[in-house]
Amino acid sequence: MAKAHEKSIRELDGFLQKLQNPPAGTENYSLKLGFKDKDKSVVLTTDQMAPDVEFMWVYQIEASGDRFTALLGDRPEYIHNIKQGDRVAFEKADIFDWLYVENGKIKGNYTACPLLLSGPKEQLEQYREVYGIVCD
Repeated sequence: MAKAHEKSIRELDGFLQKLQNPPAGTENYSLKLGFKDKDKSVVLTTDQMAPDVEFMWVYQIEASGDRFTALLGDRPEYIHNIKQGDRVAFEKADIFDWLYVENGKIKGNYTACPLLLSGPKEQLEQYREVYGIVCD
């Protein structure tokens, strides 16, 4: 997972450029963030080894320099101080992964690969064929 995260961060600036001026045929720009309950709110982390962290996708991203807001797209399973559809504020350093769809195929989403590579080969082939996800 650490290598997948590193790859997503290396390519993050290219994603952010496309987000600001989406090329034709691209859509569904999303970012993955790590959330953790703290008191009555949440904090963000990129530490996948931290206890009680839930990684979820946000969408409808609005950028202002290295600061962003977006809507939480997932329904939290483990944390309780945020809900699907809540607007989240975060910084570039909080981003764990990214994805967008180009001509029907997923670009990015590198953190899916460690999970797919550890599962059935048929599932990996299905994701490659249907979604265009290529895992190194």
